Amino acid sequence: MSEAKFDMTERLPTWRRGQVVSQQEVANQINGAAKLLNRIGSGIAPPTEIAFEPEPTATKLLRVRVGGVGGNTLTTERDDRPDVFTIAKPLLMQTQNYAGKTRSFLNVNGQAVDVVYPEGEARPTKRVAQVTDVGPNGEPRTRSFVEAITMPYAPGDFLIAERVGDGITGIEGVAWMDRNNDGRTWAEGASSDADS
Repeated sequence: MSEAKFDMTERLPTWRRGQVVSQQEVANQINGAAKLLNRIGSGIAPPTEIAFEPEPTATKLLRVRVGGVGGNTLTTERDDRPDVFTIAKPLLMQTQNYAGKTRSFLNVNGQAVDVVYPEGEARPTKRVAQVTDVGPNGEPRTRSFVEAITMPYAPGDFLIAERVGDGITGIEGVAWMDRNNDGRTWAEGASSDADS
């Protein structure tokens, strides 16, 4: 029985951290490693090759620049070419998901708290909250305050948009959504943007 000869010094190409590598190069690297493993374990069924999927269908993430801010959407343009298109805000940032609705929960003392977001009070980056809870002396109280998106969206900001599909964004005909990599959230207080 003859032994298979294999050159143990054969190496696959390597990349340095931060080096820009195309999807085709990555697919070639993986397929090259699979072929190398197949030669090492000759007689084993060959691994499945990874198919290269060219642009644009392979794109799931885009870097975009904000042009305009709406209640549920952002008007953006691609970073690499001047295509203007609409992306959805994250679901928790969309006006349609809180305007005219009440949110109820228990506070840390186990007391009921109702937060009402009146219809028509919502703006693209701010909302009015009317809170009904129990005061320090046990009396019911209602107070209003403004919640703002912190860090506010501003024209010129760069975002990462993700293609999530039509039915997921909550907006008909919009398949892209802000990934919220900046950690935007609602917080009590005024924001520094012009939307007051």
